[in-house]
Amino acid sequence: MEIADPERAKRDVLRVLEFASIRDGSVSGSRLAELLGTSRQNVQQRAARGGFLVRASRPNVLYPLWQFAPDGSVVPGLSTMIALAHRKGWSDERLIAWLEADRSRIDAIRDGRGAELVAQLDEIRVPVTRRQRRKGTAPTIRDDE
Repeated sequence: MEIADPERAKRDVLRVLEFASIRDGSVSGSRLAELLGTSRQNVQQRAARGGFLVRASRPNVLYPLWQFAPDGSVVPGLSTMIALAHRKGWSDERLIAWLEADRSRIDAIRDGRGAELVAQLDEIRVPVTRRQRRKGTAPTIRDDE
């Protein structure tokens, strides 16, 4: 078997090994782009489309690494989970907090058991919040006879 571009193959193998070695924690968009072998703009666009989760904490935007497989692909089931969370009105921050609140959830994602988490997430009822009326803001009805 002959490799068409040995230098590119070497870079790809090193990138996968590096990615696999730092799966805990979070990285910046430019660092994630480097690990994925793409542009920072592509990372931002994929995150904006719900392709993966982003933690937008000031002044940085960070991407948790547990959402990626060692080869850099998004773990199975994550996009379904993100779509469901967004339909429930959850932000990426809230979904990240829910996932990270129980380490077994992160392990389930990494082990390819994302469907179990989607089922758990689907069971969570989102409380309906009522807007509090400020005093004096309700319309006044008068009988001017």
